[in-house]
Amino acid sequence: MINRLLTRGGASLLSIALLFLVGCGPDRSHLLTPVAGSQHSIIAVGDTGRSSIFNSLIEGQVSVARAMEAEAKREPIDDLIFLGDNFYWNGLDEETLVPRVAENLVAPYCYFLRLDGPRSKEVAEACDVPENERAPVPVYAVLGNHDLILPESPELQRNAVPDFVPDWRMSSGLTKVFELGDGISLILLESEVAIDDGSLITREVEKAVRQARGPWRILATHRPIATDDHGHKRLGGFPGFVRDGIQASGLPVQLVLAGHHHSLQVFEVPSPIPSLQIGAGSGSRPAPPIASPEHPDVRFSRLALGFARIDLIGQNNSERLVVTLIQAPRYPVLSPFIEPQRVAQFEVDQAGEVLDRTLR
Repeated sequence: MINRLLTRGGASLLSIALLFLVGCGPDRSHLLTPVAGSQHSIIAVGDTGRSSIFNSLIEGQVSVARAMEAEAKREPIDDLIFLGDNFYWNGLDEETLVPRVAENLVAPYCYFLRLDGPRSKEVAEACDVPENERAPVPVYAVLGNHDLILPESPELQRNAVPDFVPDWRMSSGLTKVFELGDGISLILLESEVAIDDGSLITREVEKAVRQARGPWRILATHRPIATDDHGHKRLGGFPGFVRDGIQASGLPVQLVLAGHHHSLQVFEVPSPIPSLQIGAGSGSRPAPPIASPEHPDVRFSRLALGFARIDLIGQNNSERLVVTLIQAPRYPVLSPFIEPQRVAQFEVDQAGEVLDRTLR
């Protein structure tokens, strides 16, 4: 009840108090120029599904969701990708399915959602954006390690969530390819389902990469393949299985999106699978681990809330993907006073080579 009373417009005094306590700092969002002339735009974020007693005041997921909405209003997007751990701490179960979908999916992201499914009415009240002001897009998601703890959670996310949110799309197996248009293929990879089965992962990744039409291929998975849980470069295990599959395909995967690590990170991975690899797992909490300064491939790392925006720009041989990491205010109560900041921007070409790097 208290949380419902503390809506976006109902906590202005506390907002001002927190602003003075925390300090807003200089607004540096103008230092990185927003991408212009995008043919196709995507927002990706991971590790989102948390809640707090006072969601509208202190919950990081709400702060990031508001920053995502503001960014999409500035320049519309075509797709939304969730990088796993969609429902902390244990995933979904039948008993709490409706309130969890309402609280962790519909309430924060309803600007992006179409709510005309067979069970949408059960969660529609959680959406405070009028239908005529929304901009629905396809929503793609992978499972995280926390999504697998309750045994019924994977199937509920795959088969029940679309009854509430019709545009919610996942893989029914280890991988699934979605053709997004404009020459972009999205490959969803379930990192947690068979994480120790090297031959299966390598085989399925190779198959999916070959199936993806491209020429642009984006791999979205929960667990990063550019770093381990201690911030170092990892050569074996799951990352190695995935890299082997990509290499065996003989085709480029220019961009890898991952969550799991609760930070904003950029890795420039060299041959034999040159690629730009992004960590955007701070959709609700910033926390270690973070890449070590000694990691040979790390180009940017920050413990901060935020998300990634991906834009396809250029024509023909000059086409490239531009990835911008956008930092959100630490608390949603500060959103009226602190604009989201563009803190890193990288460009990658069709060969997977990074062309430009801009940091703030």
